[in-house]
Amino acid sequence: MKHILFIISFLLLVHLVPAQNIVFQSEWEDSLNDVVLRDRLIVEFRDGTPLATQQMILQLVGLQDAWRIPYPNVVVAKIPREVADYRELKSIIASLHQYNNVKLATVFMRSEGVLPIGILGSVAVKVESDAALQLLLGFAERNHMYPVYQDAYMGNIWWINTNKYSAYNALEAAVMLHQCGLFTFAEPNYLFSPQTATTDQFYNRQWQLQNDTSTVFTSGVLGSPDADMDVDSAWTVTTGSPNIKVAVIDAGVDTLHPELVNIMLPGYDATGGGSKGYPNLDKPSNAHGTACAGIIAAAADNGIGIAGIAHGTKVIPIKVFYYVDTTYNGLPLNNIPYSTSQWMADAINWAWREADADIMTNSWGVDDVTLTILSGNPMLLEEAIIAAADSGRGGLGTPMLFSSGNADTRPIWPSRLPQAMAINATSMCDERKTPNSCDGEDWTGCWGYGLHVSAPGVKITTCDISGIKGYSSGDYTFTYNGTSAACPNAAAVVALMLSIRPDLSYEAVRFILGNTADKVGGYSYNETFFAGNWSKELGYGRVNAYQAVLASENYTGHEDLSGIANIANSTMPIQLYPNPIQGKQVTLQFDLASSSDAHVQITGLDGRTIYQRHLGMLYNGANEHVINLESALAPGAYLVGLTTGGQTTYSKLVVVGQQ
Repeated sequence: MKHILFIISFLLLVHLVPAQNIVFQSEWEDSLNDVVLRDRLIVEFRDGTPLATQQMILQLVGLQDAWRIPYPNVVVAKIPREVADYRELKSIIASLHQYNNVKLATVFMRSEGVLPIGILGSVAVKVESDAALQLLLGFAERNHMYPVYQDAYMGNIWWINTNKYSAYNALEAAVMLHQCGLFTFAEPNYLFSPQTATTDQFYNRQWQLQNDTSTVFTSGVLGSPDADMDVDSAWTVTTGSPNIKVAVIDAGVDTLHPELVNIMLPGYDATGGGSKGYPNLDKPSNAHGTACAGIIAAAADNGIGIAGIAHGTKVIPIKVFYYVDTTYNGLPLNNIPYSTSQWMADAINWAWREADADIMTNSWGVDDVTLTILSGNPMLLEEAIIAAADSGRGGLGTPMLFSSGNADTRPIWPSRLPQAMAINATSMCDERKTPNSCDGEDWTGCWGYGLHVSAPGVKITTCDISGIKGYSSGDYTFTYNGTSAACPNAAAVVALMLSIRPDLSYEAVRFILGNTADKVGGYSYNETFFAGNWSKELGYGRVNAYQAVLASENYTGHEDLSGIANIANSTMPIQLYPNPIQGKQVTLQFDLASSSDAHVQITGLDGRTIYQRHLGMLYNGANEHVINLESALAPGAYLVGLTTGGQTTYSKLVVVGQQ
């Protein structure tokens, strides 16, 4: 229940192809050997194919039925041995395609995350000109890729769909289209595995509202007085307006929960399950979104349960992932969530375009190690986030709050995007959440450049799926935690702000939320960005609902200082020259915000260390380091990691063979 790492992987793009000659070069297959996972496939059967027939086909091809994902309705088929190379993997796919009941078989990509990433059969392409569109249509027609259609929400995004008769699979098509130079990006639809970032009866347990010596915690934890968000004081001004709508983009929400049933608006199931935002009930962790919704808007003064921070507002339940049991490397993994990049983009687009959401709370993200093997950030999803932040609420912009992640790293993507607000977690002792904080939980919230503010994120009492289907055997959980909990806590405060000032722009919300945060924890708030003094540990500080509401009520504008948005997504970026390389030398260029001891290393995708060196103490500002390898690296992809100040930033290095 801690954090959601939206694990998405992409392909390694090695060769450039002239725009007028979009072809898949056979030598690319060799470069994909270390990129694809060679011991499993995704198999999609035609609708109505009996289970026994599916299993028989898999057995005839020498595959094992590993696990199933209900929607998209696919089977993950295990290959008993790791095949030699990508070509052999394609031969197994060809054998599957000989059966009429097999609709399509596709591959997995390797990932440094918990689970590999699947490539589904469609490709999203951003098209900026009529000439590019005609090229795309011709490419799809020549290679039997259909249907081709425009995205339902983003007019410059076009989808092409591969099938078993197509000349190229989605992975190969994305390589060609991305590299031809006429399209902003082309990327497959990813099948990824999120990991959860995670007079009322139990009011005295809700320490984020009012924390004093009488607050009840589990395990005998004692908090610090006033280590809360002063929500009780904010309620003297507003408890939220029914005109403000908060979209909870998550695993769905129990819309029938007695604390939530009266504040629910029509929802959306982006997964295609048809639930209208209601969660699946087969796994306890599907309560993740219900817990977020309870923090925001659970009914107050009804004699039961809890009180939501903005209990006068409304919630839009949106389901974008659900949980399954699986195995990886022979180990059982339970309650593993699955989604696709298209579902996530559709959810965000639907929330602001169709449901008129005023705020979106997103307790998920992508870690840096995963991002290093992308061509860039997952652009389809980023396009949706940017559009909502810029154009939502009639042009005022929709506040986009994301959990910063639960690891000892900088905030994960997309929380650190300039268009987002990254939320870290605090303990009930007003500390940055670490294994040493007073709560006793063994995890760390992501911190550093890109962080906006922090909010309570441990032992949060909130709603559970009703009955025995959620985290507990009752209607409530008392230990919801992670930056997944901190994010809706902050989002609910934004809902209070907009309840009294719905005319606030997104930039005004960002400024007020940061400028009114309490500078707690004893950290050094020694950097100044657009909303005031800032620290790496908690950003602008721990959210103060009362001060944020008062400042919103009296807001008339703010000075436009250079700020955190300018560096949010580019902390210590590593530039590699040349890249791709041939030979034994590559130059690193990077900027440091402050002087720091530095280390650099190169590793293979298998984790093997190729090169490492201690660079010593480096000064702030621009730095350059030349790596001279003892011998040339084998063609393929590698990770270059630069560690300063206890944090590591990665970049991808591609090595090509001699021409």
